[in-house]
Amino acid sequence: MSSEVVISGIGSAFSGSGNVQDFGRDLLNNKHLVQRTKRWREDLFTPVSGTVPSEHFDGQFFGINSKLANSTDPTSILCYMRSYEAVLDAGLHPSTLRGSNTGVFACSGINEYEQKIMHSDAIEQHEGYIIMGLSRTMLPNRLSYYFNWNGKRSQERCKILI
Repeated sequence: MSSEVVISGIGSAFSGSGNVQDFGRDLLNNKHLVQRTKRWREDLFTPVSGTVPSEHFDGQFFGINSKLANSTDPTSILCYMRSYEAVLDAGLHPSTLRGSNTGVFACSGINEYEQKIMHSDAIEQHEGYIIMGLSRTMLPNRLSYYFNWNGKRSQERCKILI
Protein backbone atom coordinates (compact mmCIF):
# COMPACT_ATOMS: atom_id res chain seq x y z
CA MET A 1 0.00 0.00 0.00
CA SER A 2 1.52 3.32 -0.99
CA SER A 3 0.78 6.65 0.58
CA GLU A 4 1.20 10.05 -0.92
CA VAL A 5 2.05 13.16 1.02
CA VAL A 6 1.62 16.54 -0.58
CA ILE A 7 2.63 19.80 1.02
CA SER A 8 1.61 22.48 -1.40
CA GLY A 9 1.03 25.63 0.65
CA ILE A 10 2.78 27.53 3.40
CA GLY A 11 1.46 29.69 6.20
CA SER A 12 4.02 31.34 8.40
CA ALA A 13 4.87 34.05 10.87
CA PHE A 14 8.41 35.12 11.55
CA SER A 15 9.97 37.54 13.99
CA GLY A 16 9.23 41.03 12.70
CA SER A 17 7.55 39.70 9.54
CA GLY A 18 3.90 38.83 9.02
CA ASN A 19 4.39 36.12 6.38
CA VAL A 20 7.01 34.33 4.29
CA GLN A 21 7.00 37.02 1.60
CA ASP A 22 7.66 39.77 4.17
CA PHE A 23 10.33 37.61 5.79
CA GLY A 24 12.13 37.09 2.47
CA ARG A 25 11.98 40.81 1.69
CA ASP A 26 13.24 41.70 5.17
CA LEU A 27 16.17 39.29 4.88
CA LEU A 28 17.13 40.63 1.46
CA ASN A 29 16.98 44.18 2.87
CA ASN A 30 19.21 43.13 5.82
CA LYS A 31 16.51 44.15 8.29
CA HIS A 32 17.40 43.24 11.87
CA LEU A 33 14.46 41.10 13.06
CA VAL A 34 15.34 40.58 16.74
CA GLN A 35 15.67 43.09 19.56
CA ARG A 36 17.63 43.22 22.79
CA THR A 37 15.48 42.37 25.77
CA LYS A 38 15.66 42.41 29.56
CA ARG A 39 13.62 39.23 29.58
CA TRP A 40 16.60 36.98 30.38
CA ARG A 41 19.80 37.39 32.33
CA GLU A 42 22.76 38.20 30.11
CA ASP A 43 24.98 35.66 31.86
CA LEU A 44 22.55 32.85 30.92
CA PHE A 45 21.34 33.74 27.43
CA THR A 46 22.05 36.15 24.65
CA PRO A 47 19.41 38.74 25.56
CA VAL A 48 17.62 39.03 22.24
CA SER A 49 14.05 38.23 21.40
CA GLY A 50 11.94 38.13 18.30
CA THR A 51 8.25 38.91 18.21
CA VAL A 52 5.61 38.02 15.68
CA PRO A 53 3.41 40.93 14.57
CA SER A 54 0.16 40.96 16.52
CA GLU A 55 -3.04 40.16 14.66
CA HIS A 56 -6.70 39.97 15.60
CA PHE A 57 -7.94 36.41 16.10
CA ASP A 58 -11.56 35.81 15.16
CA GLY A 59 -12.45 32.78 17.26
CA GLN A 60 -15.98 32.60 15.87
CA PHE A 61 -14.53 32.23 12.36
CA PHE A 62 -12.86 29.02 13.60
CA GLY A 63 -15.91 27.88 15.60
CA ILE A 64 -14.28 28.73 18.94
CA ASN A 65 -16.41 30.61 21.46
CA SER A 66 -15.08 33.88 22.88
CA LYS A 67 -14.27 32.52 26.36
CA LEU A 68 -12.20 29.69 24.89
CA ALA A 69 -10.55 32.03 22.36
CA ASN A 70 -9.50 34.33 25.22
CA SER A 71 -8.02 31.33 27.05
CA THR A 72 -6.19 29.82 24.10
CA ASP A 73 -2.43 29.74 23.94
CA PRO A 74 -1.13 32.32 21.41
CA THR A 75 0.95 29.61 19.72
CA SER A 76 -2.20 27.64 18.97
CA ILE A 77 -3.92 30.75 17.66
CA LEU A 78 -1.03 31.33 15.27
CA CYS A 79 -1.33 27.72 14.14
CA TYR A 80 -5.05 28.08 13.37
CA MET A 81 -4.48 31.26 11.39
CA ARG A 82 -1.43 29.98 9.53
CA SER A 83 -3.11 26.68 8.66
CA TYR A 84 -5.91 28.57 6.94
CA GLU A 85 -3.28 30.71 5.20
CA ALA A 86 -1.46 27.56 4.00
CA VAL A 87 -4.63 26.20 2.38
CA LEU A 88 -5.16 29.50 0.59
CA ASP A 89 -1.47 29.64 -0.41
CA ALA A 90 -1.89 26.22 -2.02
CA GLY A 91 -4.48 27.81 -4.31
CA LEU A 92 -7.40 26.00 -2.70
CA HIS A 93 -10.59 27.18 -1.13
CA PRO A 94 -11.00 25.46 2.26
CA SER A 95 -14.49 24.22 1.30
CA THR A 96 -12.98 22.08 -1.49
CA LEU A 97 -11.19 19.96 1.13
CA ARG A 98 -14.24 19.34 3.35
CA GLY A 99 -14.72 15.66 4.05
CA SER A 100 -11.40 14.77 2.41
CA ASN A 101 -8.70 12.43 3.70
CA THR A 102 -6.52 15.39 4.75
CA GLY A 103 -4.38 14.80 7.83
CA VAL A 104 -3.15 17.23 10.46
CA PHE A 105 0.19 16.68 12.13
CA ALA A 106 1.38 19.18 14.71
CA CYS A 107 4.42 19.50 16.91
CA SER A 108 4.68 21.85 19.86
CA GLY A 109 6.34 22.18 23.22
CA ILE A 110 5.87 23.96 26.51
CA ASN A 111 5.98 27.71 26.19
CA GLU A 112 6.19 30.73 28.46
CA TYR A 113 2.49 31.58 28.14
CA GLU A 114 1.48 28.26 29.63
CA GLN A 115 3.87 28.66 32.54
CA LYS A 116 2.74 32.25 33.14
CA ILE A 117 -0.97 31.36 33.22
CA MET A 118 -0.63 28.18 35.28
CA HIS A 119 1.34 29.97 38.00
CA SER A 120 -0.82 33.06 38.32
CA ASP A 121 -4.20 34.13 39.60
CA ALA A 122 -5.36 34.50 35.99
CA ILE A 123 -6.30 30.83 35.88
CA GLU A 124 -9.45 31.57 37.90
CA GLN A 125 -10.55 34.28 35.45
CA HIS A 126 -10.80 31.79 32.60
CA GLU A 127 -13.59 29.72 34.23
CA GLY A 128 -12.18 26.32 33.30
CA TYR A 129 -11.56 27.16 29.66
CA ILE A 130 -7.83 27.40 30.29
CA ILE A 131 -7.46 23.61 30.34
CA MET A 132 -8.83 23.36 26.80
CA GLY A 133 -7.09 26.55 25.66
CA LEU A 134 -3.68 25.27 26.73
CA SER A 135 -4.18 21.68 25.60
CA ARG A 136 -1.79 21.13 22.72
CA THR A 137 -3.34 17.73 22.06
CA MET A 138 -6.48 19.53 20.92
CA LEU A 139 -4.66 21.50 18.22
CA PRO A 140 -4.80 18.98 15.34
CA ASN A 141 -8.28 17.88 16.38
CA ARG A 142 -9.64 21.43 16.35
CA LEU A 143 -8.14 22.05 12.91
CA SER A 144 -9.60 18.80 11.58
CA TYR A 145 -12.98 19.63 13.06
CA TYR A 146 -12.99 23.19 11.69
CA PHE A 147 -11.96 22.16 8.17
CA ASN A 148 -13.94 18.86 8.32
CA TRP A 149 -10.87 16.84 7.39
CA ASN A 150 -11.13 13.09 7.92
CA GLY A 151 -7.46 12.09 7.70
CA LYS A 152 -5.13 11.11 10.51
CA ARG A 153 -4.37 13.54 13.31
CA SER A 154 -1.38 13.57 15.57
CA GLN A 155 0.15 15.87 18.14
CA GLU A 156 3.77 15.24 18.98
CA ARG A 157 5.96 16.77 21.61
CA CYS A 158 8.90 18.59 20.09
CA LYS A 159 12.31 17.74 21.37
CA ILE A 160 15.27 20.02 21.10
CA LEU A 161 18.50 18.19 20.45
CA ILE A 162 21.74 20.01 21.13
